[in-house]
Amino acid sequence: MKSGTKRKTKRSKKKTQPTNMHDDMIQKHLAPGLIVAKKYLTPELINNEAFQPSQEQQVQITPLQMRQLYEAKCADQQLPIIDSREERFFELMYKSCNGLLFSLKEHGLGIHAAHALVNVLADNDTYSILELSGNRFRDEGTAALAELLRYNFTVVRLDLRSNDIGYKGARALFAALINNSTLTSLDLSGLSGINRNHIGIKGAKALSTLLQHNHIISHLNLASNGMGPEGIKYLCAGLESNVNIEYLDLASNNLKELGADTLSNSIRRTNISRLNLERNQIGDRGLMKLAQALLSWQECTITHLDLGYNNISVNGLKEFCMALKANTSIRTLKLDGNDFGNAGAEEIASMLEVNRHLTSITLSRCEIENPGCEAIGLSMKENNSLIHLDLSSNYIDSGAYGLSSALIHNKALQSLSLANNRIDDQGGEHIAKMLNLNKFLLNLNLKQNDMKDSGEKIAEALKTKNRTLLALDFSYNNFSYKSYSLIRESLKKNNRLYKQQAKAKRKETIETLLPNEDELVRVREEIEKELKLKEEAEQSLIDAKEAFVEMKAKYAKEIEETEDAYNKKIEERKDASRQFDAKSSQSNKEIAQFEQNVKKLENRLSAEKQRLVQTEQELKEMTEKIEQQKQKFKNENKAVYDELDDVSLKLDQVQKESDDFQMEHELLKRKLEAYKKAAGLDGKKKGKKGKGKRGRK
Repeated sequence: MKSGTKRKTKRSKKKTQPTNMHDDMIQKHLAPGLIVAKKYLTPELINNEAFQPSQEQQVQITPLQMRQLYEAKCADQQLPIIDSREERFFELMYKSCNGLLFSLKEHGLGIHAAHALVNVLADNDTYSILELSGNRFRDEGTAALAELLRYNFTVVRLDLRSNDIGYKGARALFAALINNSTLTSLDLSGLSGINRNHIGIKGAKALSTLLQHNHIISHLNLASNGMGPEGIKYLCAGLESNVNIEYLDLASNNLKELGADTLSNSIRRTNISRLNLERNQIGDRGLMKLAQALLSWQECTITHLDLGYNNISVNGLKEFCMALKANTSIRTLKLDGNDFGNAGAEEIASMLEVNRHLTSITLSRCEIENPGCEAIGLSMKENNSLIHLDLSSNYIDSGAYGLSSALIHNKALQSLSLANNRIDDQGGEHIAKMLNLNKFLLNLNLKQNDMKDSGEKIAEALKTKNRTLLALDFSYNNFSYKSYSLIRESLKKNNRLYKQQAKAKRKETIETLLPNEDELVRVREEIEKELKLKEEAEQSLIDAKEAFVEMKAKYAKEIEETEDAYNKKIEERKDASRQFDAKSSQSNKEIAQFEQNVKKLENRLSAEKQRLVQTEQELKEMTEKIEQQKQKFKNENKAVYDELDDVSLKLDQVQKESDDFQMEHELLKRKLEAYKKAAGLDGKKKGKKGKGKRGRK
């Protein structure tokens, strides 16, 4: 069983007053939403309630709002409204939605509840943390919450893990956060089970736009969202223009080697300090790309790096350890679940002999056996910077001897885990010898090994020699009840001694600060003056707010009238647009018919052109045949043509003679007429005519 744990006590609901002027200087009236600094927004601190709001900042939701949420929840789950269930829901709301934290995680909330939350939180300016993980908001509900965040200035952390959010919901959320100036932590990862988020490649593209414009978000958790190598390209495009992201979780996104390569090229232009790439199958080549990036990154900012379960072998680990020898920024390294075995452990040991900056390394489930453990033990003789070492779930038994021997002289390591190995009583005896001499180890995990009788020696070492070990987990071993009791009492004694020493150190620190009491009083007076000025400014702000409300009411009616007129114009334009669309549709039909006719004519013209070409070809062939036949006929009847030519010449001669004869005939005729006129033949005819006339008279 595990010992050294602290018993939880109920916190008193009564607020204690400051006992001296130093406590009184701790101001409670801070701006809503800014009480929790972004570096203190870890889930561990939130769950442990590491911050407490003042009485002025304690806000409870009204029963009417609670009922509205409860009815929406019942509508989402298709459940009847029952009084007893409603009372339990109210009790839960009073407990988990008070102060700065609004928590309704894993409550089966859906689309109706999302719209209800928007109505409830629309006018609330106190809640800084929204814990809504494990629900079923999906895309529509997320889009509704996005509109809430568009104009919210108090929420600094939003947890939407496992809400079945796709790229549409993510796109709406990212668009709303572009101009948000308070949200510093966004969690869209997935919990184990159903309803995991899946923003995919399209969601990553929208996130890239958000990162290019929003420089407030510093914590971003995107684990298990199926972005893949293509999605990581869009994400890196946004990261390159954003220097504010400090925490980035990309676990279980199937990045593979290509995604690791893309991230390695972009990460040097960021300020990321905590990077999680667990379960991405990056392999040796992906790790080599990351190693090259670390070597070329002169001012590396990464302090925590998780590369667990990535199919890394000794080949990739060797080059990565070479990079770590030169790296001075990484403090925590996780390599769990990579089967590099003893050869990889030896590379890590070689790195630990040189690296003086790494403080924590976890090597659980890495197939390490005794030779690998002994190599790491030897390196611990030279290394005085490593504080935490995890070798759990390997195949270590006698290898514990080399590690224990090294820890006798090591003055840095404070936490060691050898849980779930094969350490027997022989190894347990070596651990007991180490505990007799080591004065720096605070936490030791020996859970689930094969020790039995060696428990007495470990208990004896803690009872007589060791005064520093605070926690020892030896559950699932065969220790006797006597050993268990001795270890438990020894650990209690060590914890009391540690608290006393810590108290003495605090007292010493206070004594060193006492000479500065006058300075503290002066600072207090200055703070009081600043508070007074702040109160005056807040009053001015309240007055301005009231004036703004009046002005808002004054202009609301005008805006409404303007909107009515605008809507009327919009309707008119819509009618005109519909008419235009109808005419346009008719015109389009006519154009289509005309195009069809043109196409038919073109087809006919093309056919006629083909027929014309064919006819011309036939005519040409016929002409050639006629010419050939004519030539042939001419050749065959050449004598006849010659005679015809002679006859034609004779005919021309006869025609000429005939023309000459005709001319002579005309000349003779004219002479005869002249002769007759001269002989008086024309006067006799006239006399006869006149005599006849006189006789009739």
